[in-house]
This record gives sequence, C-alpha cells and structure tokens, in this order.
Amino acid sequence: MRQTDERGFALPAVIAVTTLLFTLVTFVAALAVRSHEAGRLYEERMRVKYAAETGIAKMQQEWALGQRKQDTLLDVGGVTVYVQVEEKPDNALHVVATGYGEKGVQQTISALIDQKTLAIINWIGYHGNKKTEAPMEHSKRHLVLIGMMGTGKTTIGQAIAAQVPLPWKDTDQALVAKWGCSIADFFALYGEERFREEETQMLEACLAEPSLLLTTGGGIVLREQNRQLLAERAFVVHLDAEPEEIIRRLTQTNEERPLLKGDLRQRVYDIYEARRELYRFADVRVDTTGKSIDEMATAIVRAWQDHV
Repeated sequence: MRQTDERGFALPAVIAVTTLLFTLVTFVAALAVRSHEAGRLYEERMRVKYAAETGIAKMQQEWALGQRKQDTLLDVGGVTVYVQVEEKPDNALHVVATGYGEKGVQQTISALIDQKTLAIINWIGYHGNKKTEAPMEHSKRHLVLIGMMGTGKTTIGQAIAAQVPLPWKDTDQALVAKWGCSIADFFALYGEERFREEETQMLEACLAEPSLLLTTGGGIVLREQNRQLLAERAFVVHLDAEPEEIIRRLTQTNEERPLLKGDLRQRVYDIYEARRELYRFADVRVDTTGKSIDEMATAIVRAWQDHV
C-alpha cells in the first residue's frame, strides 16, 4: 500500500516535488548572485577603462605644459594607471595607458597622438586583462629606486620588499657597512669625489648580482656611467616630490647629510633643479607627495610585474 500524506498525496511524489522546488530556488539564487557579480565586474571594468582614458588625457595635458618626458604612474579615482609614452617617426607619440582595478581587472588603451598639436590621431583600441607590450628584456632584471633625498626611497623600498621575491639592498647602507663609518664621516675624511667613485663601484657590484630590489643614494645619477648602467640593467623608478614636501620631511629627521649644510631650503631647491633632468631616463616616475607608503609600493610592484 502506497504511503500518503494527510492530504492524500503519495509521499514519493511530495518528496520529488519538494526536491525540484528546492533545486529551482537554489538555481535562481545562484543565477541572481552570478548576475550581481557580473554586474559589479562590468562596472569595475568601466571604471578602470575610464581611468585609463583619463590617463591618456592627463598625459596630453602634461606634455602640453612641458612636464611629461617619460612613463609614469597615476592615481585616477583610486585606480592605478601606468602610462607609457614612446616617440614614433613622423612626430607621433604612441601612448599606452593600463589601469589596474579590483578583482584582477586590467584595462589597456592605446592611442597615437600628434606630437606637435597633441591631438589624438587614432585610438588603437582597448584590451582587457591581457598584456599588450613586449616583455621586459632579460638584462633589466633589477628593480631600482632613484630620487632625491627625502623622497622616500628607503621607506618605500622596505614596503616593496614585503611584496616581491627580490633580495633588498641599499647602496648607501652597503657602503656604510663596507667602511665601518657614516657617509658624513667619509665625506669629511675623503671628499665627495672619492665618495662618488666608491658609489659607482658599489652600484656595479650590485647590478652584477642576480635580480635585486635596489635603493640608491640621491646623487647616484650625477655620473653618466651610473645612469647608463641603470638604464641598461634595471627597471628604474624615479621617486619624486615637491621641494617643499622634501624640506618638510628632511626637517623631521636627525640624519646628517653633508650636501645639505647651510640654508636647508636653498640647498634643496638648488639640488632639485640641478638634478631634475638627470632623473629623466627612469622607466617610471612616481610623485610621492601626499601619498601613502602602501599605495605607492603597490603601484610600483604592479608596474614591475607588468614588465617581468
């Protein structure tokens, strides 16, 4: 005799219908969640795409003002955008802007721009979540931070070291360990020229090693030999900051700096102007003014990973 419930329905049928309804409800709920996630992903892609477009526009503005001569990292509404600029024949600029959003969203937009009028000649197109540039040549196996004193090289280097599988070295710290005295004492005993010779030797030794994260002294760019070594063997990030921000940071430390003796403000401005063009060879420029250490470190790591 078949079992029935109190309303006379066969129990197997009730169970089957209940199971079917539960399956349908689960399916609809999963579909709704997936649809919601797809919507959020689409919104994120549009946000990152807009940020990449804005990166192109900012590059145009800064070139028009004579302020952009190299690749750079920008923050556009919380989205990190890496803008690469390559000069082409016939006065054209090839600009590639890549935005890095949440959930692994990556959007790249390319454009050709007339170098004289800075008008867009042609949009090359959008690319989602794939690299469009050639991989970094094997010889550029080091990640190196350069920049004036007070721009945060050592502090940001320490934050980057926690995110990349690279041994971290600092040329100034390595020299102090080698001599057994401070840089200020070495300057006093032997002078700047001898210091620069030692600095170049240390740079050559570091770049001869397997891949490193290397932070450097502010004046390492003064020698053309050093700039050439870095350009050939490293992915170089120029950390920059407004002179007033550099002055503010330097006044908060007790570190003795031989090149800043005298009027601090005047010395900072003089050194800043004298070295500004020497940093131009860097692959990326990052303005550290008003930004958090973690924000800058993450942006630099993303640029590095995009090149290795």
